[in-house]
Amino acid sequence: MASAGNPGAVIGAANRQRVLEFLLTHPGCKNSDCASATGLSIMAVSRHVKAIRDLWPVIHQSAPGGTGHHQRSASMAEPSTLPDFNPSGSDVVATIKAKTEDLLAYLRDNVPNNRERSIAVTNYEQAAMWAVKANFT
Repeated sequence: MASAGNPGAVIGAANRQRVLEFLLTHPGCKNSDCASATGLSIMAVSRHVKAIRDLWPVIHQSAPGGTGHHQRSASMAEPSTLPDFNPSGSDVVATIKAKTEDLLAYLRDNVPNNRERSIAVTNYEQAAMWAVKANFT
């Protein structure tokens, strides 16, 4: 989180928020498109996209923005990752994530760990991702 005593960190956080909002409303866009729309340099957008991808609580291929091959990141099925990522501060996003985590916790506690459970987890994660994206359109 940006510190009020560090103007650079506050500006960086504000710019990252602008990039995130653009990417959520323009899925699949190029970093250059985001740079043009936000007035940031392509290099700055690329840095923010990397930081967003590092924090995004689903597999990188579902994370907003940019192109290229990325390794698998943490999953929303891990309780420590879900509640922490809400840079918009949206109550709707927080509620979606909390309800999704409740469903995933129920699955982990009551359903055998098999292929079908993995598919269910993936689909819950995807549904949550689309619900969050819908909040920004």
